[in-house]
Amino acid sequence: MVKINMQHIMDGCDGGAVFPPADGLPHITLYIRDDHFPITYIKAKLTLEAMERGQILELLIKGAEPLRNEPRTVRSERHKIISLRKNGDYYRLLVRKS
Repeated sequence: MVKINMQHIMDGCDGGAVFPPADGLPHITLYIRDDHFPITYIKAKLTLEAMERGQILELLIKGAEPLRNEPRTVRSERHKIISLRKNGDYYRLLVRKS
């Protein structure tokens, strides 16, 4: 399930780099807690491809395999990891699209 916050996407549509709003919310949240690698990678990759440079993607992941592989694959695609934090029984990975 992809939740798109259109207000945050529109905030940065001035032709320049897009940055998250002051409240720190991501532009798109991708709930992939029930998926396993490589499905998590495919969903994240397709979502990032559709995003604008500088936008923030929030990945909600669960399990050792996605936790080990998602940060590595995101970095290999030259995107920047902003944070990775445990939130209950899942992890919240914030990625800035390059």
